[in-house]
Amino acid sequence: MCLEKNQKGLTLVEVLVSIVILSIIFLSVIKFFPQMGYVNSQNLNKSQAINTAKQVLVKWKNSTVVKNYLDDSTTGSLPGLYKEDGTFYYCKTSEGNFSVNIKIKKASDLSTGPIEQHFIQVSLINDKGIIVSETFGYIKVD
Repeated sequence: MCLEKNQKGLTLVEVLVSIVILSIIFLSVIKFFPQMGYVNSQNLNKSQAINTAKQVLVKWKNSTVVKNYLDDSTTGSLPGLYKEDGTFYYCKTSEGNFSVNIKIKKASDLSTGPIEQHFIQVSLINDKGIIVSETFGYIKVD
């Protein structure tokens, strides 16, 4: 009498080895998820800072108070002015949870015609004192 062996199943060792291999792969992949969440959060904060800096720049470029002051510094005052040297006006303000430093060049960068263009730099600083975003532009004074 000849006994035939049943070759259709898996042994316990084979099942355990496959579970260990799948566990190692799963654990190595799952370590990336918290890091991806942190990077996404940083990118969101950076995007918000960039948009806020652009909004502050546009607000200052369109401000009639700023334009009038640059045209004639004896009239009125520059909002948030805290320092002035031979080249720049320095202003501080806040926007959202950022501290905003603004630097405006006193002299026009455009020396032709009746239109003046004053350089403006907007820097957003977080609560740790780190510059998060910075943008530049020109204030047009007619």
